[in-house]
Amino acid sequence: MLTKGKITEVRETTLMVRLPVFESAGNNNPQIVECTVCYNPGNLNGYKIDDVVWVGFENNQIHKPVVLGKLYLGTSEESSNFSKVDSLNVSGSAVLPANTVIGNLDFNEIKNISGQISQLDAKIDQIKIDAPHTDIPITDLR
Repeated sequence: MLTKGKITEVRETTLMVRLPVFESAGNNNPQIVECTVCYNPGNLNGYKIDDVVWVGFENNQIHKPVVLGKLYLGTSEESSNFSKVDSLNVSGSAVLPANTVIGNLDFNEIKNISGQISQLDAKIDQIKIDAPHTDIPITDLR
């Protein structure tokens, strides 16, 4: 079974989630359960109170709820981004979408920095090529 729920409390390793599907008609008591969280490595906890989430159940057992991810609604800034990050470490290269923001740098500023780094790397390589190679006797280093 898969259902939607609304986060009522964020704990260190679990979430408290209201599951309206378990609330009977005429019952004003919200059904709030403690859920395990399934998340991508490196994206520890982007959940906050009032987020709408997808909830599944381990082995279809209703006493083992698992939050599988957020349900993004509307056109808010958050719903248009996969992850919000303050820093990004890439080895090799990466292709970033045009709406990427890292810290307070937008896509164009990131692209600008990348171009400047490439130019600087090329200049450093040129210096290495132009620099004469000479042996220095150890006695001259004193």
